[in-house]
Amino acid sequence: MAERKEVMAMVDEASQAVDSIGTEGLGGLLILAALLTEFKLAEVIGAEAKKIKAATHYTTSCHGESAMNDLEKINKSVADVLHEVCCIERQVNRKIWHGRRMMNNVDPSETEE
Repeated sequence: MAERKEVMAMVDEASQAVDSIGTEGLGGLLILAALLTEFKLAEVIGAEAKKIKAATHYTTSCHGESAMNDLEKINKSVADVLHEVCCIERQVNRKIWHGRRMMNNVDPSETEE
């Protein structure tokens, strides 16, 4: 973990960066960070789809209670991951909205959600 002095130096550098790129530039960076998160979430969703496909193949080739129990566990695991993806999506949408707001690109009647 970073020492307090290192953290304060990072905060100072971030402040200097904001001063040099301005609020609009920072808004653009915030939107870019949100989009990068979107790409990673797409990878997570793809991995979960592969997990379901493999589980389906497994349960069709193996019969019995054990296979069904395994399928139920995998189903719950995928549901938990997708629930977390949904929560992250809300944060991504907020980042995009705030980035647009920093760039003066939000209609006054538009709300965050």
